[in-house]
Amino acid sequence: MKCPVCSNDFQEFHAGAIMVDICSDGCSGIWLEKEEYSKCDEHTEPFPKELLRVRKSPNVLIDRNVLRSCPSCAEKNVNQTMTRIALDAETRFELDECPACSGVWLDLGELEHIRNLDEDLTARRAKLDAYEKSALAQVEGSKRTFAVKAILRKFLGH
Repeated sequence: MKCPVCSNDFQEFHAGAIMVDICSDGCSGIWLEKEEYSKCDEHTEPFPKELLRVRKSPNVLIDRNVLRSCPSCAEKNVNQTMTRIALDAETRFELDECPACSGVWLDLGELEHIRNLDEDLTARRAKLDAYEKSALAQVEGSKRTFAVKAILRKFLGH
């Protein structure tokens, strides 16, 4: 397959239980089939660190404004333009996804960014869960306090 950014041939690499296509002699982007992407997008899933930090060739310029063609569909002689999907509005982070085969193109550093977003989201969920438990405990404590006060008022005749 050919890279949608710089037209170099992909090289296959073992990444845990999956095989990924990387443009290692060019832009250093990663092509992931639908099922491959779902196995490496979370920070807890095993993925070789060296594949997250592949260096791009200094001769390759990456133009994020150019829409990319799906390399998988191109192998089948189908010209399918990928769609940009916004994942993080705050940093304007986007990835390219093929609407036909659901494959995902990630530019250099984007997989690491996705995994970091997942890690941040997991940490936020944990903090929110802890806050919710604390708030519920306080509410339960308040209910007991009100019940005791009501009993005392009744007992003392107030």
